[in-house]
Amino acid sequence: MSWKTLAFEDCLERIKTPSKLQKSKYLGKGKFPVVAQEDSIINGYTNDENLVFKINSPIIIFGDHTRKLKYIDFNFVLGADGAKIIKPKSDINVKFFFYYLTLMMPKSVGYARHYKLLKKIRFNIPSLAEQQSIAAKLDATFAEINKLIEASEINIKNINKYIGRVTDYLIHNDIKNYKNFTLNDITNNITCGVAKRPEYVDKGIIFLSARNVKHGKMKWVNYKFISEEAHKILTKNSKPEVGDILYSRVGAGFGDAAIIDRDVELSIFVSLTLIKVKPIVLNEYIFYYLNSPIIKELARKNITGTGVGNLNVGAVKRFKIKLPDLKNQKLIIDKLKSLNILGENIINNYIKKKNNYIALKQSIYDSLLFNKKTKVA
Repeated sequence: MSWKTLAFEDCLERIKTPSKLQKSKYLGKGKFPVVAQEDSIINGYTNDENLVFKINSPIIIFGDHTRKLKYIDFNFVLGADGAKIIKPKSDINVKFFFYYLTLMMPKSVGYARHYKLLKKIRFNIPSLAEQQSIAAKLDATFAEINKLIEASEINIKNINKYIGRVTDYLIHNDIKNYKNFTLNDITNNITCGVAKRPEYVDKGIIFLSARNVKHGKMKWVNYKFISEEAHKILTKNSKPEVGDILYSRVGAGFGDAAIIDRDVELSIFVSLTLIKVKPIVLNEYIFYYLNSPIIKELARKNITGTGVGNLNVGAVKRFKIKLPDLKNQKLIIDKLKSLNILGENIINNYIKKKNNYIALKQSIYDSLLFNKKTKVA
């Protein structure tokens, strides 16, 4: 088999970066699909025919900021700046090149360096007939593997939905001997972290933000440090302690609660809310309460501000809760803990399956696309 080595730009007929299309032009329904670089997927439609990019052969959309690609074989409108329209030369099969780019795109570099690094790759290209054959094989094989990956993802979503429904039932509906409270009534303190970003140091006291509270768990990675002096000032009135609850209130992951599970000195940023419960309520009960779908939806409805948005602490204090006695709280906690352990074990099995399918795709990529070693300048 004869392969030739080409630089990225030598493979292309053109690279085009269209001007930005305002979102107001394509909200709602329309005739022409809009592809946005932030997702590299169709995210709306427009009727403005003047904005349509008409193609006579397939092309590739490359989201420079998102490291994502989309194979396009229909007329469309590009909905944001930062994306590039890539059209390979006539002797390069578009689907083959799409698969090649998908495999070779750098995964861990910063946004600004991403496209520059991509241009340094040297591609090993076989004859057009062989490209078409490889693309066809990948299409057929990946169609089956993608179905298996999608099935795993659907099963994971369904398990999480089921756990959510049971949590709502136990926390909000099937409660015996309960009393009505607001969250403020049953807590000693609900307060957000410091609004002004403190000065970071190389070593010192752990400083957490919303990214350290994800999916109901503490994430003890990628945190910052502040000085002990700054920590004393920030925790003068309220100090986070093991067993307290941290509740995210800013960003895409708002409304996520986790229990501090390490006995360490720490301070928190404004993106987190610190919750200290009174003796009449168990911290694990509040943990399940805050992470229940009903309260997640309540949190969403209380988001204020444009752009990132935030969940106001005052709104959180007004959240209503049906609170049973400590004995029944413990019974509910035990049921939910057992359910979550079982669900997590099943989900982990599906994640392993999904990862195995992804590894299989990688292996197929390697066998069909790397007859010669690909080089980076």
